[in-house]
Amino acid sequence: MTIPNQQTHLQRRLGLGSAAAVAGEVIGVGIFLTPAGMARQLGSPFWLLAVWLFMGLMAVAGALCFGGLAARYPEAGGAYVYLREAFGPRLAFLYGWMQLLVIDPPASPPH
Repeated sequence: MTIPNQQTHLQRRLGLGSAAAVAGEVIGVGIFLTPAGMARQLGSPFWLLAVWLFMGLMAVAGALCFGGLAARYPEAGGAYVYLREAFGPRLAFLYGWMQLLVIDPPASPPH
């Protein structure tokens, strides 16, 4: 939902610091921490590979969904914008606070 006579400009850029932080999180959690616990729980290399392949497909499907939503609603805000358009501003507001305080507090940069 955009306000009439208001133009929004989305800057499409990703700095070196942001890219390094994302890569570091993926490498640190996805490669060093997760496989050991999964291997211990599953007990078989076959099941470990099967779970990783299935979850890889799920990640690609999620990325394609977010890509489609981003093409339809090219505004800054990501999931907040998509929830606001689908379910209204109240649910989007609650999601924003939940994201800040519960889901990913360390990822929120200090201002």
